[in-house]
Amino acid sequence: MHIPYMMEQVVNRPTTPAMSLVDIRRGIEAAIGAIIEHGDQELKLVGGETH
Repeated sequence: MHIPYMMEQVVNRPTTPAMSLVDIRRGIEAAIGAIIEHGDQELKLVGGETH
């Protein structure tokens, strides 16, 4: 799983994508929840963006 830099890591890089640790944790927890709930199904989802 790819995660962005934390906000503290990009203080001197204002254009670098970053996310708060709280949001990173929330996203990882949601991903694990989806795996547990739908692990026996093949989900075809598209999301995110390239940069």
